[in-house]
Amino acid sequence: MIIVLDPTQHNAVGTMRGEGRFVALLKEHLSKETANFVGDLKSIPFGSTLLIPTWDPLAPPILTKRSCKRQILVIFDVIPLKYPQHFPVGLRGKLNLWRNKRALSEIDTIITISNTAKSDIMDILGVAEHKIEVLPLTVFAQATSTPLTLPFSGDFLLYVGDVNWNKNLPNLANALLKTRTSTVFAGKPFENECRERTLHGPIHPWEQDYKEFLQLLQGQDFIHFAGYVSNEELLWLYENALGNMLVSRDEGFGLSYLEAASHGCPSVLSDIPVFREIAGDTGALFADPDRPEDIAHAIRELSDSSIRKNVIQEAQKRAALYSPEAFALRLEEIVSK
Repeated sequence: MIIVLDPTQHNAVGTMRGEGRFVALLKEHLSKETANFVGDLKSIPFGSTLLIPTWDPLAPPILTKRSCKRQILVIFDVIPLKYPQHFPVGLRGKLNLWRNKRALSEIDTIITISNTAKSDIMDILGVAEHKIEVLPLTVFAQATSTPLTLPFSGDFLLYVGDVNWNKNLPNLANALLKTRTSTVFAGKPFENECRERTLHGPIHPWEQDYKEFLQLLQGQDFIHFAGYVSNEELLWLYENALGNMLVSRDEGFGLSYLEAASHGCPSVLSDIPVFREIAGDTGALFADPDRPEDIAHAIRELSDSSIRKNVIQEAQKRAALYSPEAFALRLEEIVSK
């Protein structure tokens, strides 16, 4: 029996993204006969396999001892540890990081989502290569899209995701100020309450880039902050967007690229190793993440019908490599070892 810790049983916020999304994929691809999803780690049979789909290196470790015959941990990326100057932590965070690193000795297998993330885990956490398995993300089974009312007509760009330093939002904002292309920002951090708190209240050091981004785009009528959208509304945005924007400084995978490609939406990606791994060399338009003018040039190329058609075709080929069927087969291969 596989026991899966389900953090969404106690926190339903954001269940369609990040860890919540990964848990949903596990529920979709692990049968009820072989997997049991639990809200805590009490009374788990020792002979079972335990899968923990969440890891916060700066919070107290979830597991510090041997509780099951086989223990699997999911680590999506180690970006805050890779760039400590942009993700400062206090003494408590440093202590928790030390405890989490020690606790890794009780983990038999680490699942991560790209070869790039695997390399980072080996380098930064010192985990042996044979202990790490790569399980690339996939999309959910097809659903019916639901239209979303926008404050502008015509072509629009789409950004979906978080607002941490690695998302490179100030450079994206400066590129948009050059092209003045209508753009929708989807995700809970873009809701009005979150934006107002960031602009006018005390902020965490990790939010400094987000504040700069909001200041750059404040009052621009070609920007629409949609905030949280349902999965059905998100599908509609992908189906109708001119392009998906993901010009991060670093990522563990790049989920919005895969979602966009699966729905015929081309992407502008930063030219970084993980995106070359996921999108190949022709499955997206690539731009230097440190040069807003380069990002703006890629945005303008989306309006070239020939370029756009070719990128969509190549992106769909890449998306086929990360199908739900491929995810299910790889997941079964990992958990059955």
